[in-house]
Amino acid sequence: MDKNTTNSTINELLKVLDEQKFLKVINVSSVDNYIKKLTSYKFLQLFIIGQLNEIESLRALSKHLKDNENFQKTIDMDMISTAQLSRKQCDLSPALFEKVFRHLVLRYKQR
Repeated sequence: MDKNTTNSTINELLKVLDEQKFLKVINVSSVDNYIKKLTSYKFLQLFIIGQLNEIESLRALSKHLKDNENFQKTIDMDMISTAQLSRKQCDLSPALFEKVFRHLVLRYKQR
């Protein structure tokens, strides 16, 4: 699968999974309590975009966001620190994202 196919597939899957549906799928009501800026959904978006752009570190991801206006518009955030990314990564269980992945695979198979 080439990069354009991967990008379009990810975009289609994210259209199916908006922020409200994401929160229903992970089924953890307190995951974003007292969070204003870096929600779990925005974190997911950041990491997907980082993965697609082959960004190798949290520092590089933070810099990429700061330097890229299109990226900022996509996730509605102009900057985020490396420390915030690191804390969020530690706070979230991989099991949450496994639920999301399984949900998307099931939705894709039903098409």
